[in-house]
Amino acid sequence: MWRNDVDSASSPVVVGGLGGSGTRAVAAILNELDFYIGSYLNPQLDNLWFTFLLRRPASIRSFDSPEIERALKLFDSVMKSYWGKSFKARTQLYELAAEFMMRNYVKRSRYRFPLNAVASITHHHYHSSHARWGWKEPNTHLFINTLHKQYPNLKYILVMRHPLDLVYGHNFNQLYNWHHLFKLPKPNKRNERALMLEFYDRAYSRSIRIGNELLGSNFMVVKIEELCSSEKIFDRLIEFLEVKLEETCYTSIKKIPAWQPGFGRYREIKNTVDPEKSTLVCNKFNYSYV
Repeated sequence: MWRNDVDSASSPVVVGGLGGSGTRAVAAILNELDFYIGSYLNPQLDNLWFTFLLRRPASIRSFDSPEIERALKLFDSVMKSYWGKSFKARTQLYELAAEFMMRNYVKRSRYRFPLNAVASITHHHYHSSHARWGWKEPNTHLFINTLHKQYPNLKYILVMRHPLDLVYGHNFNQLYNWHHLFKLPKPNKRNERALMLEFYDRAYSRSIRIGNELLGSNFMVVKIEELCSSEKIFDRLIEFLEVKLEETCYTSIKKIPAWQPGFGRYREIKNTVDPEKSTLVCNKFNYSYV
């Protein structure tokens, strides 16, 4: 179906962006290309080991928190199955599970998710048949600098969607979890849409700046609307991944990123967020405001 052009055993492809931006479509492409993206995934193809180890806002209070590097090293050991299953190592995992429970990070699965994550880690065995690997978890964009430190040849795909589609959506998890990293006020139901616009601006500006500075040609920004409608953008992504497809496989995989009814929903909603700021953010990232 496809072949490797380079040895990527130690250099992952990582996918991230704001929640609701369309990262799932890119993850599905990786999965179809036989990238190993983890063995504990949700329907959105998020790597839930990464979620468990790094989506912990109470412990990660700054972008240079030493907890990020520590958790990423643990994540690497889990993905590659060299995690030491000693009593001390198991205790560490259950301490993280306790943090999830006490902090109520996953409200609908307060107890089930962290305990299932620990069980998945302790029973995981890496399948070496996969020549290439990576993972998708939206929050990864927060840690590009530390990821680059751990994986100097990292490839990173930042997925974007029209800012007002996200502002008028319902996925504000990153805003509520990480507003403190961007020096934003604590969100609530009254201000969350206005803060989401600011969060979008600051988060994507930071990710694009760091990605270009540290990764150069190993960094790619993908606008989900373009990926769904432009064969040229799809071809750029395949070239970025350094795989070559047979014609039949190309046709099949090209169908994965499909235009969704929710794209452009902002046009149907009366704008309740600062029009001037909305225009500025849209223009900044080359999106139309109308």
